[in-house]
Amino acid sequence: MTPTARRDLLNRILVCVCLALLAFLCLYKYLYDFTTALTVSADVCLFALAGARFIPVWTRAWSTRPQKERAKRACPARCCAAAFLCVLAFHACLCAANYIYQLNINGFDGTFLESLCKLADASDSKHYLDIAENFYVNEGSTDRIVRLVFLPFYPLLIKCVSYITRDYTLAAVVVSVLCSCTAGTCVFRLAAREYGQKAGFRALRYFCLLPGAFFYFTALTESVFVLESLLLACFLQDRKYLPACVCGCLAAFTRTVGIILIVPVMFQMISDIINSDRKARRALVCACELLVIPLGFFAYLCVNKYVSGSWFKFLEYESEHWHQHVGWFFDTVRYQTQYAASYLQSGSVHEAFGLWIANIAAQLGALAVMAAGIKRVRPAFGAYFIAYFAVAMGVSWLLSAPRYLLTCFPVLLALTRMTRRKSVDVSLSLLLAAASCAYFYAYLNGWMVY
Repeated sequence: MTPTARRDLLNRILVCVCLALLAFLCLYKYLYDFTTALTVSADVCLFALAGARFIPVWTRAWSTRPQKERAKRACPARCCAAAFLCVLAFHACLCAANYIYQLNINGFDGTFLESLCKLADASDSKHYLDIAENFYVNEGSTDRIVRLVFLPFYPLLIKCVSYITRDYTLAAVVVSVLCSCTAGTCVFRLAAREYGQKAGFRALRYFCLLPGAFFYFTALTESVFVLESLLLACFLQDRKYLPACVCGCLAAFTRTVGIILIVPVMFQMISDIINSDRKARRALVCACELLVIPLGFFAYLCVNKYVSGSWFKFLEYESEHWHQHVGWFFDTVRYQTQYAASYLQSGSVHEAFGLWIANIAAQLGALAVMAAGIKRVRPAFGAYFIAYFAVAMGVSWLLSAPRYLLTCFPVLLALTRMTRRKSVDVSLSLLLAAASCAYFYAYLNGWMVY
């Protein structure tokens, strides 16, 4: 049997095993409920399709035959600067729209600066701002004690900038805007070097049009985390593993799911090791570099130990206060569908659309995009999406799927590759713009947008 035939056979076996496992789990526990059967089936099928399309890419990337590397395109500095200014202009439009809406619809009578603080005040912002001002506490009100579940890197950045702004909310806005503008530059650079400048600007447009992109302005970790993820991707594109791992370390010190960034780095490293002439030496160097990423999460565990006396106290708080534990990603769609149906039946249309239906749409939409485009992105990035989606969407009480998927950059790259035809690009851009405006409207009106 030829190597190609063996690889094809392995692909089929892996696809069949994965599909059989997903089908068993789904049929055994979830499809008896006809209310949720449609969304659970769609979720599982789309995830399975993305996985099945990824497996041949995976085995080919780890084959002993040297992989042909896509030639890197030029990325002029002026274009990167234009990308930065485009995201800055996007934030300016958000601020203007917010101020006009608050004045004319909500009866707001404050200053423009006060309206910015109002826009930045998202669901969990108060926690990050309190940590920035007072760090963590182990006594006092329960609401302050359980803030240990929020990781410290973003509050530390706010603390540093607050020495300049003299205001913590304004400092959070400055950090978020600067990080998101820099992240937009990274999006452009990543896509432009991979697929060309036109693709780079398409990726930048989708970066701003994705529903929930207004969260990049808020006092939340989205802008910092997406910047760290995209910097890692850019370094990985150039096979600069140590800087990539440092970015992964910071991401793991920003959000718990940051540890998943070990997946694309390790995936790319294994591919290089397989095709290296000195495998043992290369493997040792890569292993040492890879260990840098978990250091960020270990630093957070040290904070837990220092504040509470327990390395994993945050898990206890997550379970007791937020009812969070790791589960199956398709179980998330199940209970979200049930809640959506319940809210619609009770007449709570705003809550149903602002929270539950938005969450379901974000998950199915991301899966549909990646199922269609996973073969067109770098294999390491495809592996990252599968791991990230399975873990981040698998928590037992998920309210923020649009926000969490916003930072999963392979979706942007897949969108960019899918829209090379102008008609598809225009249609999808209009659809995302409409969805973004509707979601922003829900956020401004205080609907259950987390």
